[in-house]
Amino acid sequence: MSLYNTYKDWKLKRHVAKFPALTIGAPVYLGETAGAIQVAIPTGADNVIRVVGFALTADEIYLNPSQDVQTTVA
Repeated sequence: MSLYNTYKDWKLKRHVAKFPALTIGAPVYLGETAGAIQVAIPTGADNVIRVVGFALTADEIYLNPSQDVQTTVA
């Protein structure tokens, strides 16, 4: 079994149509809208900045939420 298949079994989530197109290798952030993800760092006032994973392809995420959390200031 390849390493990719191991990750696919427990860490890979295919995104649905409401998620943005992803850039391979780029981080994916917690979205400014509840339940959303986004590819750009959130910039609005009092938003949480948290990496939730990395893009493996344009529509697949290696889900690996970071323990580091920052907030933007107004």
